[in-house]
Amino acid sequence: MRCFYAVEPNAEALAFLESQQVACQQLYWAHKVRWTKPGEMHMTLKFLGDGVANSDVPGLIEVMRTVAVNHPRRFSCVLHQASFFPNPLHPRVVVCRVARNPTLMGWVRMIEEQTVRLGVPAERKDFSGHITLGKCTEGFSDRASVEPGLVSMTLWVGRIGLFQSELTNGGAVYSELGHVELTA
Repeated sequence: MRCFYAVEPNAEALAFLESQQVACQQLYWAHKVRWTKPGEMHMTLKFLGDGVANSDVPGLIEVMRTVAVNHPRRFSCVLHQASFFPNPLHPRVVVCRVARNPTLMGWVRMIEEQTVRLGVPAERKDFSGHITLGKCTEGFSDRASVEPGLVSMTLWVGRIGLFQSELTNGGAVYSELGHVELTA
């Protein structure tokens, strides 16, 4: 099964993400994007791949509990306005980037260490926190842009989850397999 660890946005962050998505949907290139349903928006902390067995799930849930012992408190991240990833010349996705902070990076680092011990391959790229608003379905012939501005907001992280992703013709469908709640 295909699985990943993720943070789901809280209500305020989800409202911000939806407003960013609606603003982008008004731009000339919007028809070239398959938009993420608001209920499926999340920040992936680690993609575990397609080969996760049902018998692996308890150990993967335990990874979250182990990390929560070291990072038990809720934390905040800065969520930035919509932009293209990896860049406006060759966009693959429209995202709201998440600024790095020590607690977020501690979670990412410890999940990585714990899952590698379980035999999950190590990440080859540095973590780049973001929440996907949509995936580009075709190329852009010019330098596409998002409306300028310096809009950002706080994303409060109070829960980390392990999710299964089932790929369907209508897009991915996510199911939570387990989570940890962080304290206030």
